[in-house]
Amino acid sequence: MHALSKPERELATLVASSYAALVGCGVAVAAVVHFVAAGPMRSWLDFRFPAVDRSPARILEILGSNVRLAALGVAAAIVVGWRVDEQSRNAPAVKLTRACCDLVIASAVAYNAFIIGGALGAYGWRLVAVLLPHAPVELLGFSLPLGLYRRARARRIGGGEVAWVGSVALMTLSLAAVLETFLGGR
Repeated sequence: MHALSKPERELATLVASSYAALVGCGVAVAAVVHFVAAGPMRSWLDFRFPAVDRSPARILEILGSNVRLAALGVAAAIVVGWRVDEQSRNAPAVKLTRACCDLVIASAVAYNAFIIGGALGAYGWRLVAVLLPHAPVELLGFSLPLGLYRRARARRIGGGEVAWVGSVALMTLSLAAVLETFLGGR
């Protein structure tokens, strides 16, 4: 095993802080919903907690949904940091593109924090038991592209970096889909 290079440490820090931010957003929403609106949220979500389909088709369904969400982060990172050098980083078109990507990423994070955090606040430990086997792994799969995006906002990224993060995120989300299918639910 080798020591991480400075760029690898920077990316690892961004991924870890992205993970913490995602958890923090979800927990904040869960706390507010739990104390203020658990009943209305349960009525709106209307979770039934049915028996889980434990099939390969279900794994692919979960993976497809998660990969689409993670691909937003990778795509935004490519758009924002692929060929942008220091001279063009502050050009108006680049700033506008970065702001649009920020809006898309922030909207996806906020929506998912609202739904997942709201559900946790409404259903409590019953939902924690369903999420615990796979959610920590799944959050890592989402934190990788988010960390890459945050890095791309700060500096130019290369194809190898994108390929590595995308591959690791795909493997992580694949594991999470298997765990959700076979260990989640009842």
